[in-house]
Amino acid sequence: MISMSLLSRIHQLRLRFAPRGKTTPIISALELRPLRDDTYITTNGSLKLLKRYYASDFLGPSIRYPSDVYDREWKPINLSFGLNFVNPSLNVNSSTPYELPQDVISKAITNKNVTEKLSFDWYVDNREDQALIFLHFAEIQTLKGNDTREFDIIWKGNDGNITISAYRPSKLQLETLYNTSPMKCKFMQCTVELVMTKSSTLPPMISAMEAYQIIDFSDAETNPEDVVEVQNVRATYELSKIDWQGDPCVPRLFKWEGINCSYTNASIPPRIISL
Repeated sequence: MISMSLLSRIHQLRLRFAPRGKTTPIISALELRPLRDDTYITTNGSLKLLKRYYASDFLGPSIRYPSDVYDREWKPINLSFGLNFVNPSLNVNSSTPYELPQDVISKAITNKNVTEKLSFDWYVDNREDQALIFLHFAEIQTLKGNDTREFDIIWKGNDGNITISAYRPSKLQLETLYNTSPMKCKFMQCTVELVMTKSSTLPPMISAMEAYQIIDFSDAETNPEDVVEVQNVRATYELSKIDWQGDPCVPRLFKWEGINCSYTNASIPPRIISL
């Protein structure tokens, strides 16, 4: 069984099962759990998961379905000796589009040394790759009258820095912050820093983070009208050709046998010109 979560607004789902030899590729089951249209938004391409971590102690388990209704898998952050694990056993209001599990958002980590920045690193595949990061916050500690938790969120990229200044987590309320425009990482290493402001008395706190790489589809799919017509031909003549599976023209290496297609460029859907 294959269990998949759709991690962005997916207009086209492309699965390629390339035949090897004379056998026909098969699949037993495919589960899709689509998210809301107002989460994990990207203007182009799809999202490849790089990291998804939540605050936990050293023995924390991975969290997924049924705790996470979308079957996202949350792995515990690898705690170092400079981090504190915070678990006050309070319920957090997570009624936001992201719907994080209570087991994820009701815990957090902070620095033991309040003056140090809290940072996260991850890597992309190539220098030109772009990335998105989603940071999940909630204030889960009871602050004293003179206490303030305030920090800057800084992402250093090749295109400049993205900074959210003087952020204060909301009391027992999930909030998700992310970069609205994808950024390239320096030397393929992406780094996000939470830096305590001068007016803050408490260190930065975070409950969970997700990092994604933008994946662009290199080829447009075959013109949909042509696809309908060739499928009608297959049904009318009861053709059972092994390679007549998936998209008729793309990828070119695996186009349907006996079909000729015209290719203009990668952004224009190819047309079936002869059969």
